[in-house]
Amino acid sequence: MRWVLSKALRTCAGFLALAVLAVVGCGGGGTGTITGKVTYKGKDGNVVTLKGGNVIFASEKGPSLQAEIKEDGTYTLENVPVGEAKVAVRTAWLGIQAAMGKGAASGPPKDASGPMPGKMTPDVAARKFVAIPSRYETPDGSGLVYAVKKGSQTHDIPLEGPLDSGGGSVGGPSKGGSSGGPPKK
Repeated sequence: MRWVLSKALRTCAGFLALAVLAVVGCGGGGTGTITGKVTYKGKDGNVVTLKGGNVIFASEKGPSLQAEIKEDGTYTLENVPVGEAKVAVRTAWLGIQAAMGKGAASGPPKDASGPMPGKMTPDVAARKFVAIPSRYETPDGSGLVYAVKKGSQTHDIPLEGPLDSGGGSVGGPSKGGSSGGPPKK
């Protein structure tokens, strides 16, 4: 009788432990949904809202995820693993697209990783392009880190600093200041 009672208690304890793990999660896992706005403050002190490009979150717990920056500067990224993530902002491909010349319709550079917006005319790319320092183009070089929590959260990304010599992010304009814009002809 004692052995049957002991086995029943162990079985109940085992089921209870599994139920707790199912509710709490193993190791604090889960995902978050991040929304925010991306801005750039140039050396002139003016703050400009980015109108295009991509935000990338490179998590240690999964693949890098990216979201398109909308014309109002906002982005939304879903299913980001909980934990620390390195963050990057990419706009250089818009500068390259803007420089391709009128009438051409093409996507981002072939070496661009992840999903990018579909085909875009140089005029549209020029309207969306804002030059930013090239260090922000890669998660490892940007210096931007965010601790993703489970659930919905807001994380604005204020970029700042002087543009690189030559005018901005790789492929960016040679002139145009912090407000960006297509290369001058």
